[in-house]
Amino acid sequence: MEPLSLLVLLKGAAVAGLGLAFCIVLARLLGKQQWFVVWVKRPFLFTVFSAAVWLFFRLAGLAALERYAIALLAAALLGGIVHIVVAFIFTVFFSRQRDIHLPPLLRNVILSATYLTILLVALKIAVPGFSLSPLVLASGVLSLVVGLALQDVLSNLIAGVTLSVERPFRVDDWVSIAGQEGKVVEITWRTTKIQTRQNDYVIIPNRTVAERELRNFVYPNKMHRPIIEIGLPYSTLPSIAEEALIEAAKKVPGVLERPAPRVVLQSFDESSITYGLVIAIDDYDSDRRIQSEVRKEIYYALKRYGVVIPFPIRTIHLHRSAPPVEEWKEAYRHRLQAILGPKKGEIFPLADATVRIGRGEECEINLHDPAVSKEHVRIGCEDGRYFVEDAGSKYGTLVNGRKVERARLRSGDEITIGESVFRFEAVEFE
Repeated sequence: MEPLSLLVLLKGAAVAGLGLAFCIVLARLLGKQQWFVVWVKRPFLFTVFSAAVWLFFRLAGLAALERYAIALLAAALLGGIVHIVVAFIFTVFFSRQRDIHLPPLLRNVILSATYLTILLVALKIAVPGFSLSPLVLASGVLSLVVGLALQDVLSNLIAGVTLSVERPFRVDDWVSIAGQEGKVVEITWRTTKIQTRQNDYVIIPNRTVAERELRNFVYPNKMHRPIIEIGLPYSTLPSIAEEALIEAAKKVPGVLERPAPRVVLQSFDESSITYGLVIAIDDYDSDRRIQSEVRKEIYYALKRYGVVIPFPIRTIHLHRSAPPVEEWKEAYRHRLQAILGPKKGEIFPLADATVRIGRGEECEINLHDPAVSKEHVRIGCEDGRYFVEDAGSKYGTLVNGRKVERARLRSGDEITIGESVFRFEAVEFE
């Protein structure tokens, strides 16, 4: 009798094992299909495993355990249907139609609870005398212990779900969270990861994100309007200050034309009037670079308008006699800096000798530009003051946007020759 029972058990295990192995191989082959992975893979494996258990008990003649196997198979089938419905809701309804990406853990928790509930109901129906009371008592105690142990994890999970539903920010948004500013690179069920301008990654728990103040710089509108503050002397008319600041802002690429830059008078301070230059940009990633370029242009614009940025009244500014300057430095206290054109970035020192600019090879600054004459313009020095003189060029010479024949140069003036722009600068040596 005993050998016969062992043979029956081996037969049942062999048949159930072969069927299970075949289905696992089939699942591995279908695993390359996206639809199978998302919709059917887990329900298929659960059902196959449950069917294999039922088949083993059936062939082995274990009637006492067969009812449990039937309950397990029924739970796998019903749970599989619910699994497909939940996958449809998460994948199609939320992700594709509403662009809401809920945490994968939330879906797994819902499916696990669903499978467990269906299994308990199936056991209650299929197995006479099966009682849920011990399980309910044990699960209550277990839930209390787990809840206390995972309090922080659960709070972060709930906060992550809330952030996924409300969506105050998205991946690639520039945000400021708990004093940390950066670009959002990942939102998980527990944390939010941002990348700072220093290329550092900051991981912030979702509970902190939900509780602290959050600022989004690009959503719902990418346009950002920074204010660049500068103090100017009381002797400068507000109309002159506004003209110079707006002129500087319009020269910088990245500053939007609409809405146009504007100037606001913010306060009357002890040593200066504080103005705010309001600009508009649509690329927050370049915010600091654009503001830096605007401040540079403000400096040169104020130079052209003859406006000096005042020192604070409470600062003691001592004038000391400068030490002797080397002979080579004395000769190059002025220079031209190419800011546009083929020689952009190059610096040309100026001495007392006349400097010729043109297309000819004999010119000290040679420009390969069909809009430049052979000898286009001359820059010289008389009585310690520099001047620019057009040499009868075909297209003319511009200084600060105005056509001139001969003009005195001041530090910060911009000279336009064809497609090239040179800035005249006075260099101070200590």
